[in-house]
Amino acid sequence: GDSVRKMTQIHGWTAEETARRVRAREVSAREVTAAALARMAAANGAINAVVQPLEAEARAAAAAVDAALAR
Repeated sequence: GDSVRKMTQIHGWTAEETARRVRAREVSAREVTAAALARMAAANGAINAVVQPLEAEARAAAAAVDAALAR
């Protein structure tokens, strides 16, 4: 669906483009984080690069970014 398509698009963005889009509120930090965590979960089984994903911390940081932008 649309959410899968959006996650795939986000994964292809550069860090600069991602930051610009978050600042412009085209996408939320929560959406970017969800996309990154989904990509990490999909790929990590094969490469075993992430030992401790810290998902809760990442989601909390994204929520803080979105809250700061909403002010």
